[in-house]
Amino acid sequence: LQRQLRDSFAGDSFQDSLKRLQRKFPERKTKGHSDGAAYFEAFETLTLSVHAKVLPEYGLAADWDGVREMVAKMADALKHPKVKKMQEEINVLMGLPRDATFTPPRKGEDIFMYRPEGDGPV
Repeated sequence: LQRQLRDSFAGDSFQDSLKRLQRKFPERKTKGHSDGAAYFEAFETLTLSVHAKVLPEYGLAADWDGVREMVAKMADALKHPKVKKMQEEINVLMGLPRDATFTPPRKGEDIFMYRPEGDGPV
């Protein structure tokens, strides 16, 4: 699972999209600037697009519920040095600090849901 996520986040498609996003919101790190919230929302959508492709292969939902379940299941595994190192690589590829903890939005906070097949209700 981690290897697939790492490879997907390392892919040109994700990296190009991430760089475009970072250029679009240059003030995202400035406290209180509107770029911060807008960037974070777009970043969540971008990262979910990767998770949505990988998680179903492991019996997890292709949405934030699946990401939350993956994070919960990985908690014990992250105590292992190799697993932790791989997660640090993933963080860097996502544009996060190496030691960051990726936290998906809490249930009920997701206003929009990414549907990779475009099959969501309108």
